[in-house]
Amino acid sequence: MAPLLIVNADDFGLTPGLCRAILRARDEGIVTSTSAVANGKALGDNTGALRDSGLGVGAHLALVGHQGPVLGAREVPTLVDPQGNLAPGWKEFLSRAARGRIDADDVRREFTAQLDVAMSEPGPHLIEAVIPPLGL
Repeated sequence: MAPLLIVNADDFGLTPGLCRAILRARDEGIVTSTSAVANGKALGDNTGALRDSGLGVGAHLALVGHQGPVLGAREVPTLVDPQGNLAPGWKEFLSRAARGRIDADDVRREFTAQLDVAMSEPGPHLIEAVIPPLGL
């Protein structure tokens, strides 16, 4: 019988502690799926555990956060700050987009790279992406 309630834990791969917490919540019968952050610093070290967990896995695409893009900063220059990090939050990102400082091709390239990572790692069962209205 299919579960009556799906409990998704977002941001798998963001930090080692979050990965452990999501896997523990799965072991305790709370979490049934997760969204893996393709550019999360801890994803690579935890893909085996995720694969073995039996969780449903989706891809969490990210254009904000305090991490860098999957592609190099030179490949998506309008998405990063001088240190090579993505905008810290949506407010800054959307402000830059509204001023025409985000190149839609950079967004497409980065999302394509993130999907490539997501599809090559734990093999997601669904792709979930929320893209704000940027005219892309």
